[in-house]
Amino acid sequence: MCSAHFGTLTPFKIRVDCHLYHGCDYLFEDAYRESIEVYFNNSVSFNEQIDFKLKYCQLPEKTRLSFNIVLIFQEKNQPELIIGTVSTNLFSKSGKFKSGTKELNIWPFYKIDERLGCMKEYCGLSYTQSQVVRQNHAVLPLYFCRLLLQFETFVNPMYYSSRDDKKIELFKLTKTTEDEEDS
Repeated sequence: MCSAHFGTLTPFKIRVDCHLYHGCDYLFEDAYRESIEVYFNNSVSFNEQIDFKLKYCQLPEKTRLSFNIVLIFQEKNQPELIIGTVSTNLFSKSGKFKSGTKELNIWPFYKIDERLGCMKEYCGLSYTQSQVVRQNHAVLPLYFCRLLLQFETFVNPMYYSSRDDKKIELFKLTKTTEDEEDS
């Protein structure tokens, strides 16, 4: 299967690039992290903590965490290849911060497009596949490549507070026109 997509290139390592967006812009100047590179196989585990050195009160309500999955080839002269992407908001529509374990379906062979805030999880199934899933929800993970994230877990649910907008301005974090309209 690899030779059909990559020709004679040999997949060697894989890494995940993490981006923190607010609207179409990085949340702050250094809102990008790369994971460690691990050897390519069928089930990759990074087991790595991503830390942006921010407090929860500094996060705008529309903060989006985006990931590119990057394949690195054994041949040194070959460029890296983005083989998937996924994005998720840190707060739900009701303002609740995500916590616990989240499984995100990866968009195959796409790259994060910061302009597309709607590009969350891949949910494309054929009609036949959707019929099978309706009959047995346990087979759904068989149709998607997934990124498993572990967010911090809190004793009580944590919600976004609009009173923290002053702190966002104090730390000079970005605000979109949509945020201005919400105010």
